[in-house]
Amino acid sequence: MRKFLSLLTFLFSMALSAQVATLNIQITDATQQAVPGVAVVVLDYSDQPIESGLTNSEGFLELSLPLQALKLQCQLLGFRDTSFAIAPINNQWKPVGLQMQTATELLREVAVDAAAEMQTIKGDTTIMNADAFTVSEDASTGDLLKKMPGIEVNNGSVQAQGEAVTKVFVDGKPFFGENSKAALDLIPAEMVEGVKIYDRQSDQSRFTGFRDGQTDKTLDIITKKEKRFGVFGQVNAGMGTDETYQLNTQINLFRNKERISFILTSDNVNGTGNGLGQFVRSRGRNIPVTNIPNGIATAWNTGLNYSNTFSNGLELQASYSFNSTDRNERSRIRRAYILPSDSGQLFTEQSQIRTLQLNHVVNLDMNWQIDSNNAIEFSPTFNFNRSDIRSQTFSQTLQNLQLLNSNIRQASSLEDSWQLTGELLYKYRFPKKGRTFSSSLQYANSHADGTEKLDALSAFDRNGQLENDTISQIGQSSSSSPVLSGELIYTEPLGKSGLLEFRYFLERDRQDGELRTFDLQASDADLVLDTALSNVFLSDIYTHEYSLGYQWQPDSSDWSVSTRLGRQQVLINNQQALPSSFDQQKNYQAILPYAAVFYEPKKKSLRIRVRYEAETDVPALSQLQEVVINRNPLQLTTGNPNLRLSYTHDVSMRLIANDPRNGNGFFTYMSVASTQDFIGSSTQIATAAQPVAGLETGQQLTRPENIDGRLSARAFAYYGFPMLKGKLKGNVRAGSSYEETPSLVNLEKNIARTISPSVSLGMSSNISEVIDFNCSGGLQFGQITNSLNSAANND
Repeated sequence: MRKFLSLLTFLFSMALSAQVATLNIQITDATQQAVPGVAVVVLDYSDQPIESGLTNSEGFLELSLPLQALKLQCQLLGFRDTSFAIAPINNQWKPVGLQMQTATELLREVAVDAAAEMQTIKGDTTIMNADAFTVSEDASTGDLLKKMPGIEVNNGSVQAQGEAVTKVFVDGKPFFGENSKAALDLIPAEMVEGVKIYDRQSDQSRFTGFRDGQTDKTLDIITKKEKRFGVFGQVNAGMGTDETYQLNTQINLFRNKERISFILTSDNVNGTGNGLGQFVRSRGRNIPVTNIPNGIATAWNTGLNYSNTFSNGLELQASYSFNSTDRNERSRIRRAYILPSDSGQLFTEQSQIRTLQLNHVVNLDMNWQIDSNNAIEFSPTFNFNRSDIRSQTFSQTLQNLQLLNSNIRQASSLEDSWQLTGELLYKYRFPKKGRTFSSSLQYANSHADGTEKLDALSAFDRNGQLENDTISQIGQSSSSSPVLSGELIYTEPLGKSGLLEFRYFLERDRQDGELRTFDLQASDADLVLDTALSNVFLSDIYTHEYSLGYQWQPDSSDWSVSTRLGRQQVLINNQQALPSSFDQQKNYQAILPYAAVFYEPKKKSLRIRVRYEAETDVPALSQLQEVVINRNPLQLTTGNPNLRLSYTHDVSMRLIANDPRNGNGFFTYMSVASTQDFIGSSTQIATAAQPVAGLETGQQLTRPENIDGRLSARAFAYYGFPMLKGKLKGNVRAGSSYEETPSLVNLEKNIARTISPSVSLGMSSNISEVIDFNCSGGLQFGQITNSLNSAANND
């Protein structure tokens, strides 16, 4: 008992002695005038960036930093780069006053009319200066981002430097669970001081300093210091004809590090609101992320976000959101087939679907910097979803305008599902520079219970006569996918510029699915199990992976290299009880190499990264279950328990070249990926000339199959430039994608080749707050060719 009390006392004392405090920085020039827009980067003693920001109009910057020896780097065009070490005194940061020296000699007096510097580059981080872009008085952060070079915003999704932004922070902290659309809509542009764009390394990588290749394109909105106190928000409401309406309410309470935000939106004009229930952080396999579907919807969104940084080193962010939609969708499908034997065969379908859906999401992010050597991070997420879908559909298949089959059906489904994910990460830094240890435990689980009802009347051509088939059935489904994984990482310095990394990863992924389909005979109470349409399936997947990595990153060189070689072993145990019983074991082994070369010259605004990585993909539960799904009796689907892992090689290159002096910016991104044992589709189509056992004429069955030959390539380039002394900003975008997708049609291999080049021009205003516009136009070309039948090609 005494030892236990001693342990509690020790842990409590560690919490009280956590070392984080606020550092105030004031930067002036030789004339004691404030210098705004200075990029300040804080590095630890291993030269890893831990915080950054821009000085405001008064040359002032406030940062929350751990109490340990650190290094400050300050950079601004026209001034000499300044770097110096700082250390806390008496467990607190003393204010820092810095005088930056100009980088040019004094010339005779001239009059200069110059715009604010647009951007600054430091390492792989691009910092956009918000003062260099002019927007209207009531503009949002999303409106501001549309002005910035290399950033595209469309319905809340953001692309930066040709890549999709997956994380959006506000002052380095998550906002509504890293929800991009909420941050872009809620934060007014007048609050923004700057925007940082960078590739955020994984938690372990940022701690150890070893670049492991796991990055997220991240956008961090930096607010102005003077705007971090007070209450602000807006209320917009409107009504129109046919009882249409729209409501948008946003309230924010900012008290420096403590921030509370509330949002309430509703509309029936197909607006997506802030989509607070749509975007959920996902960890592990088979944790679905809801996408915004098609159709016209009435939607309600509400959410509450809280974040704070406490004096004991604890950073906390929590949010709750609720989303409800009533969506109506009508669609038409017209599909032609590619086999020469199916020439003239045409499938058409008309459907009407109504979807009622509600969603609750709770996010929590906790980061506790215990002291300069120990830290703990904990980030769970819980999501509950209920969906009620009702549909009416009519479809038919024609052969040379002659009816082969037709189907009319009514279907309904009700499903409740929840997902729980979480990661607990512990990090320890040894006294020796570069020697670290970190361990993480991740848990993810999803569970769903659903009921489906189907009533269908089908007609099939049998020997020239149309004969009817009737389906009346109820399906009851249940699935769960718990995933538990752990990872250990140890780094050891090797020489002055080298770093070794030892990594071990272990995961158990249990996929348990059950579908029981009952035929309705005399009444709903009389249920008969249809074993051919039922499935009970269990898959246990064990993954072991260990790797050795080496990184070379000298301080004096513009080049750095990161490599890793791993070995992966995957053991799969499949068990099936329905429609037939079998036990199956599979053992796969793979070598997983990774290599990256970085060119980051310290005196040039140029960054180049070339990366190669190999990875595997395990089939999902829905792909493994060997059960016939007859939601569309004309187009049946089933799973394949014999699927193998897919293995992908991915090579990418990114180049960023900016000229902050005149605002020119160039970005390019290229990637090529090739997949072995690609999980594609195999479709068997029954025809009079080529019948398929168990299928009627014109009916088809699709199942997943491993097929080699998958290839994808993408290239993107962007060039932005100022016009009329910065009053207008122009940009040119060009890109192309190429894909080769293999599939099997009646056991014959088809390669569908798709190429889609595009080019666009854009121009935005930077004139004044009362003149604000964005103009853009582009051309896109698409071509699809098929190796089996050139008649099915399309432009």
